Amino acid sequence: MNHPLEPGENLTQLALVLLVNGSQTNVMNSFPHFKTALLALCCIHFGWHPFRLEGQTLRINECMAANSNGLLDEDGDTSDWIEIWNYGSSPVSLAGLYLSDDPQLPDLWPLPSIRLDSNEHLIVFASGKDRRSPEHALHCNFELDRKGEFLSLNQFIEGEWMELSAFNPFPPQKQDVSYGYVGNAGSMKTAYFLIPSPGTRNRGESVSGFVKDTRFSMDRGYYEAPFDLVISTGTHGATLAYTTDGTLPSPTNGTQVLPENTTEPSIALLKITDSTLLRAMAYKDTYSPTNVDTHSYFFHGSLLKQGDEGKPFDQSVRWGHAGPDWEMDPEIVTHANPEIKPTKEDFLRLPTLSIAMRFKEMFGRGGIYIAGQSVEKQVSAEWLNPASDPQAPNKVQGFQKNATLQIVGGSSPSRWKSDKLSMRLKFDQDLNYPVFGEDATDRFDTLVIDARLNNVWHYGGGAEPVGQRERAQYVRDQYAANLHNAMGGTSPHGRHAHVMINGIYWGIHTIHERPDDNFTASYLGGSNEDYDSIKHRPNDVLQGSSDNYNQLHALAGKDLSIEENYAAVSALLDIDDFIGYMLMNYYIGNGDWAHHNWYASFNRIDPDGRWRFHSWDAEKGLHGVSNNVTGRNDRGGPTFLQHQLIRNEGYRFRFADHAYDQLRHGVLTPQRTALMYREITDPIDLPIRLESARWGDNQKSRPYTRLDWIENRDSLFGLAANRQLPTHDFFKRRSEIVLSQFKQRNWLPFMEPPVFNQHGGHIPGDFKIEIEAANQGSILYTLDGSDPMPAVQNTHQTTFHLASDSHEKRAMMPGDSRIEDDWMQMNFDDSDWPIGNKGAGYENRSGYEALISSTLNFQDSVNQSDTETIYMRVEFEVEDPIPFDRMELSMRFDDGFIAYLNGFEIARANARGTPDTPAAWNASAASSHSDAEAVIFQSFDVTSSLEHLKQGSNVLAIHGLNVSATSSDFLIWPILKASVIEEDPQAPTNDQVMTYASPLALTQSSTLKARVNRAGRWSALLSADFIVDAMPVTAENISL
Repeated sequence: MNHPLEPGENLTQLALVLLVNGSQTNVMNSFPHFKTALLALCCIHFGWHPFRLEGQTLRINECMAANSNGLLDEDGDTSDWIEIWNYGSSPVSLAGLYLSDDPQLPDLWPLPSIRLDSNEHLIVFASGKDRRSPEHALHCNFELDRKGEFLSLNQFIEGEWMELSAFNPFPPQKQDVSYGYVGNAGSMKTAYFLIPSPGTRNRGESVSGFVKDTRFSMDRGYYEAPFDLVISTGTHGATLAYTTDGTLPSPTNGTQVLPENTTEPSIALLKITDSTLLRAMAYKDTYSPTNVDTHSYFFHGSLLKQGDEGKPFDQSVRWGHAGPDWEMDPEIVTHANPEIKPTKEDFLRLPTLSIAMRFKEMFGRGGIYIAGQSVEKQVSAEWLNPASDPQAPNKVQGFQKNATLQIVGGSSPSRWKSDKLSMRLKFDQDLNYPVFGEDATDRFDTLVIDARLNNVWHYGGGAEPVGQRERAQYVRDQYAANLHNAMGGTSPHGRHAHVMINGIYWGIHTIHERPDDNFTASYLGGSNEDYDSIKHRPNDVLQGSSDNYNQLHALAGKDLSIEENYAAVSALLDIDDFIGYMLMNYYIGNGDWAHHNWYASFNRIDPDGRWRFHSWDAEKGLHGVSNNVTGRNDRGGPTFLQHQLIRNEGYRFRFADHAYDQLRHGVLTPQRTALMYREITDPIDLPIRLESARWGDNQKSRPYTRLDWIENRDSLFGLAANRQLPTHDFFKRRSEIVLSQFKQRNWLPFMEPPVFNQHGGHIPGDFKIEIEAANQGSILYTLDGSDPMPAVQNTHQTTFHLASDSHEKRAMMPGDSRIEDDWMQMNFDDSDWPIGNKGAGYENRSGYEALISSTLNFQDSVNQSDTETIYMRVEFEVEDPIPFDRMELSMRFDDGFIAYLNGFEIARANARGTPDTPAAWNASAASSHSDAEAVIFQSFDVTSSLEHLKQGSNVLAIHGLNVSATSSDFLIWPILKASVIEEDPQAPTNDQVMTYASPLALTQSSTLKARVNRAGRWSALLSADFIVDAMPVTAENISL
């Protein structure tokens, strides 16, 4: 006779079974441990004690072989574990007892000599760490196999090994589910525990097993022809339940398919003839049911016929600015022009995100679309056709994950600013899938389903509604993030996708990351708990606290021209990353930033951690080629940091170096920005026809079409017929315009950086590198990667005040255009203008009174119907302008100005129009300049205008600009200084710095860095990597 142990049996149990069944014949020979087991049974039953049986009231009561999120050991590891229980009334010593997972090695791991009291539980971690000290957690020297294996508690008695308790074997295990005995000491029943109870009695919910997952004979995806579908489960006697309305199937909901008998699994047969949202599960008494599997099947031809009547639309409450909007517009779907009319293949040119849920939980009373941002509901999310392959949309496997869904978007869900709302998925368990390709993370706890609010066809708000809809491109925000990432920043990755809600086509959305603490941990390292994460405002904390961020801004509020103060800010802010972030926003002309619409993160655990900013919601960029947002200065935001940092000369050079590099040779060049815009718009070029059919008529009767979208796209490339659009030829012109804006703000040195005849790359050994400079001065360069400009300036400066702060000034407030063309010229007669030695302007409240000369207070001249401006002239004498090496204009101004020297424009700030074009007598400033900044003299390098300085009499003329006719105050106050620079022979020098005299021939690959120097005044840096005598790697010449 051969009687193997069943799971959960020990030898004592087996002896009892054999005796009861009357199977004593030949048992002694057929089972080697029967004598020991029988003797143990008799000892227990009759109280005999022929030998010492220490473990008679011990058993392996519970174990876990797939610990992932449960009990932690002292190292913080989720080790598997074994629980031993003394169910007897007396203490038991563990001396001489062993644990083993190998029936051939019963003494694999000896337990320590400790006592286990009555009803006490002992945990031994099955970690393989082999720790037996009674004073600490116990770890055996083996691990448990989640596939199931032998496990025993053993004792050596009278020359034989006795199994006191054993699982022989325990069955396959589920993650974070334990296995053991149910009930009290007398129970012989084993089960799985959905809620493990290490160290306590097993009283939690238990199941006999797990129903095997449902299987679908056809995978989710797009189909053209009807097909037969089989849903099945491998568990005999299980019942199938399925739904097609988005609700969760259960024993009480959906179609129930019973098994024909308990020995056969149930099978559901369905005929799929149209788009179907199928959700299925299986269940069986005493078993844990399956999860719900969701498979979306779409017939893309029928999606074009989406209407607005019948089910499920009749279950919706009212929503939208003019009622619910469901329909695919027949005017577009049946349009005669193939450029406008969508095709069924357009559904396959992008991935599809299919959301399944109870319809009423989305559109019914209290549903998330109705309630707005305050409600989350459980959904299924499926990712279909991830390769965007029209020929084989189901070839590449996507994913299905359970999640919660909520409405997001700040002000966008305001009723009904937009009928197409943005949403956000929060996955029940992290999604592990490369949604955005190999350059991005493949692990996500959340994803944003962004419908966009601004510059889209469905915009229904009050801020320039027609203009916003006519600018629709659906890419601006993600394009900004892509630029930032290409520059080395860390901003959300994203891609366009079709979205279905319960099988209803909901249009094109951008699926993208949210730059919170989990995001930054994925890209910058560490765990999310290591980060302070903030969005929009200093007090809007996602993770950690805002203490460090507030400290950063407090330090930035100091005078950063003082190196000690600047160093303190640099210790908290990643300067180079910050400059890249600012350059990107200035390039796109981000018009809805930075009073909000930014994220920032800081790793407080990393000693090298610094604050980094991440692009967010940059929808209002690329509005116009001349848009200028450099004047934005928002307390608590990144623009405030920029305006404070730029006062430091070291930062100013660092900013200039990055600006010229990116705008002339890097990501922000005309060629690269145009290419990246093509890369993001090409995928939606044809699918935008579906967006037109779905939402093009949402705000007007004549729907927007793909042709409208194309015109706006082509305008950016200079290809649109309408050359009057403000975006005309954006990519070709924008880079130099942004540099010009920086120059107007005095953020760049007055000298241009030099230029190489080839900007880096592969060169033959005989190639001659030529360096040219647009400005007079010496070209200094290095080949070792060091900066030609010394960290400590080797010059001494002597400054002369040409027009001091108390210099006599004449000013007037014009009331018409009679003198607007010649008032700034040298020979203009200003003898009848009032005179003062402070500033000019007015103050309706308080703040500027002490700064304005009483004779130059123009409060009585203010006319609320026109924007007021001020003409100011300052005459001064110069004995000899030739020795001067530098010239600097300092200004107090509210809100803008244009400065002229002897009739030539030398500087402007917050002024509309183009340089060297005078402004009208009633022109307004481009933006406001805060009172706090206006009272501080801001410096502008005007060295490039030294040629306009004359021996004898000179005139500095200032055209002061106010932001509006209703402004409460106005101020202008200039100072003009010139300097002579002398070399300091005591300053340290870099012996790697050379003066360019003739073309260079490189003998080895090098990093060439060059600057122009004129009398101690430096240009921005030009840097490029040259690879000498190297052949570029191609598919033809690479050898592995």
